[in-house]
Amino acid sequence: MSYILILLIVTFAFVIAECLATGHERLQRQIYYLAFAWVVIWCTAKYAYGSDIHTYIPFYESLRHPIGDLSNPDLYFEKGFVFFCSCLKSIGFTFWGMTALVSLLYFTAIALLWRQLKTYKTIGLFALVCLDYNLILMEFRQCIAVTLFIFLILAFQQKRYVWCVVCAALAITMHKSAFIILICAAGFYLFRKLPVTKRGYLLLTVMIMMLMFAPLQPLLAKIASFLPISGSVLRSLEHHLLVGKTFQKVFILYAATMLILAYYKRNDTTNKTLHWIMWCCGAVLVCLYPYWFLLNRLRSYFVPFLIIYIIGTLQGKDIRDVLPRQLYTVFVMLYFLWVAISIPKTNSGLKYPTDTISLVFERAKHSEQELHNRQLKQAALYWEYDYKVMISKGVTQ
Repeated sequence: MSYILILLIVTFAFVIAECLATGHERLQRQIYYLAFAWVVIWCTAKYAYGSDIHTYIPFYESLRHPIGDLSNPDLYFEKGFVFFCSCLKSIGFTFWGMTALVSLLYFTAIALLWRQLKTYKTIGLFALVCLDYNLILMEFRQCIAVTLFIFLILAFQQKRYVWCVVCAALAITMHKSAFIILICAAGFYLFRKLPVTKRGYLLLTVMIMMLMFAPLQPLLAKIASFLPISGSVLRSLEHHLLVGKTFQKVFILYAATMLILAYYKRNDTTNKTLHWIMWCCGAVLVCLYPYWFLLNRLRSYFVPFLIIYIIGTLQGKDIRDVLPRQLYTVFVMLYFLWVAISIPKTNSGLKYPTDTISLVFERAKHSEQELHNRQLKQAALYWEYDYKVMISKGVTQ
């Protein structure tokens, strides 16, 4: 059975419970704690899960010593991630121990960030899991980079600027995408006093519709060529921009979100910075929407903040017309339920699916090598056949 499907269905059950507990804040809070514990345990208990282990497990097994591994040209991952993994292995962490630690660090950052939500924390958690289960379960380098970016923003809110610099430097050494995000974040912040109106979100709605007829790929590729990045990163960006599709299911979610933000646009002027940066995040979703391969590398950094912003907007005290809010909430839940239901169909279309349940508890019956060999064989076949088919079709979600 699908590992992700179980994660989403059980978490959705907690969402239903939270909705039924409307008006009972203490009960909603307890439901959130249970939902959060479930998500953390299930995501952390994964064992050699997914397709990316095809490179991660051989890499981890090849590590010898932190200092020596840093100078090893055969270890092609970012130096910060190499050092991180090498240190863990040198003190006895298995590959699963490393992945579990990555998950725990990420969910620690999410728990701290989710304190900013007063209500409907479980709905926010469910939305995050639906949008970012690939990051949480498989993309270990980027997951650490995203975690550090969240810590950076939290430190910035508390005016701990030294920690901001440390987190930024570490994030870049974990995954190259962090460098792009930090440049964008700095650029957004420079223009933080620009006002954001309802027309701004309506413009994004119109723009995402226009992208189905006039893709931005040539313009984005030209902009990328002017960025202060290495040739290898530039080639990677160009490759990511070549993989795309004009219409995906997530189009409906993005367009509806831009419309609801326009409808309930916050009118307070006390935090123009927040409104401007969130609008910019929406603009990134819109502009890169067709290029899911590239967007998947970038949206994980700001989606948690955008979820909090959207829920905060919909929970505004001055809202009188609640019907659009209710319709949007129902639509979002149905959309994510639709995504969950479609997962078995997607897996059935794969010749070698890697979304099978593999938990650390299997170690009671099988050796580490047996489980690794079993999962690695499936992952290798996936990359050899299914991934190439997926790229040729242009889209996975």
